[in-house]
Amino acid sequence: MHTRQRFELIADTGSIQSIGDTGASFGGEIKQVKWKHISGDTGGAIEILMLPVRDDDTGQGIIVLSQGLTPDFTRVPRQPACAPDGTDTGVDEYAPFVSAGERLRVKRTNSNGSASHGILYVWTADDV
Repeated sequence: MHTRQRFELIADTGSIQSIGDTGASFGGEIKQVKWKHISGDTGGAIEILMLPVRDDDTGQGIIVLSQGLTPDFTRVPRQPACAPDGTDTGVDEYAPFVSAGERLRVKRTNSNGSASHGILYVWTADDV
């Protein structure tokens, strides 16, 4: 089954340089992410982390995506995997990010303190 998490990130002019939100726990593979700029500042950066389920999480997150913002983008996050024979002589395959109850944490950093409004969608599937 496919599911979608929605993170609406709104910052007022000059009041917040970074804004973030933490989603619900999920199981399965992250299929794709989509950033949709609504209004205001189009610059800055976005970071998506996958957090362990523990309530006392203090920076144990796995970076799923970290990049500069453009008005709209779609990504299919993947992580490097070792070669099929188990050697570590270069990456020739990429593997999906898979969760077993982790939560996603999304953080947007504005480029100049201007007002901004955007929505990040994350689609997942538990049929992996």
